[in-house]
Amino acid sequence: MADYSGWVLADDNNSQAVAQAPESNSPPKDYSGWEMAPVAPNSMRPQSDETLGQAALKAPFRVGEDIYRSGANAIKGLPKDWEAVKTYAPEIYGAVKQNPMHALGQGVAGLGELGQNIFNMPHDIANYATNRLNLLPQDINQKIQMGRMPDSQEDINATFGKPQNAGEEALRWGGRNAENLLGAAGLANVINPMNLTKSGIVRNVLREGDRQVDQHSRMYDSLWHDADRAGLNNVPIDHNLVGENLNFIQKYKSPREYKTLEQFNQEPTLPNAQKAVSDIRGMTRALDEKSRTNSLTGEEKHLYDALQGTEKHIEGNMFLNPDGTVNEGLANRYKTITNSYRENVVPYRYNSAIQAYKNKEITKKQLINSLSTGEFAAKKGSKHPALTVRNALIYHPYLTGASLGAAGLGAYHNVFGTGQPE
Repeated sequence: MADYSGWVLADDNNSQAVAQAPESNSPPKDYSGWEMAPVAPNSMRPQSDETLGQAALKAPFRVGEDIYRSGANAIKGLPKDWEAVKTYAPEIYGAVKQNPMHALGQGVAGLGELGQNIFNMPHDIANYATNRLNLLPQDINQKIQMGRMPDSQEDINATFGKPQNAGEEALRWGGRNAENLLGAAGLANVINPMNLTKSGIVRNVLREGDRQVDQHSRMYDSLWHDADRAGLNNVPIDHNLVGENLNFIQKYKSPREYKTLEQFNQEPTLPNAQKAVSDIRGMTRALDEKSRTNSLTGEEKHLYDALQGTEKHIEGNMFLNPDGTVNEGLANRYKTITNSYRENVVPYRYNSAIQAYKNKEITKKQLINSLSTGEFAAKKGSKHPALTVRNALIYHPYLTGASLGAAGLGAYHNVFGTGQPE
């Protein structure tokens, strides 16, 4: 016989009654229409012997405990979630490739289920206030649950169809749990105390910079490989023009700054061209920054023209076919990668404060202060939310309560909600 100890009878209105024999002097209760459900753990079971005052006093501690456990579980589950993402990514790709419209429909269907969960949010909170906090009487909660949106999965399936494979099931689940996934990841990143320390913030910034450099290096290497297979590795430049400009650049810049241009002039390959152009742009940016506050001298203007002319000449002769025409496919890939490099690598690699810290010229605190304002904060601040949070806690203590409230909202579905990730 099955063991139903630790189970209760539950009806459609979420009422529960412990299964037990009726007293001899009372009529047997009619449990038709009820089904067996597991009893909530002790920490989630109503404390019927509590007064309203006692429950109100304990409520903040219970909510804090639940949010803490929810956040801790979210953080612990991130590695597992990431492995699941890597596992299902090929399945999702295959599903989209096989039937893109049906796969897209499954993602939209998941968002429809998410909308149902959001609509039922007040009802979830009412259940929590009754069953966990003992603040809301059961009869009032039952009336609130009468307005709960019923499960509409059958209607959604009728419109979008059921998932046909593992990839579509993953898309459906992702849409249904979009708020959970984004909220859990953001919450785990922001509330991790190690990310709010000076060392944690600096480590995160340097690591992201290295990751961007490695990623774009691989993208360029793939491009050079394909160009080499097409027989377009060398850049047919005018050595006299490049040499003349190089001689002028050498008068005003250090060997470290023009070294890649020297190497390119001696061996004009595509990889050397990209490195030379990257450093030329770095020198040009330094002059641009100076021109914002002071007028450039005549020699600096000449240097600026030499740098821009060299850059234009190099890029204008990359990916040229033997007949003089441009290989548009390779040139467009180069442009895309270069634009991404400018947006995602340059803010780290050519940031003077980051370079000064690497050279042990400034402290972690000075680096963080520099990164918290100005161009880096505007372009990459969203990649490093710990910078914003730390500054808010240090310079605006009155925002601490609001920050904790935002974290609590991020954990809402882990505490109150339904449709949790499986």
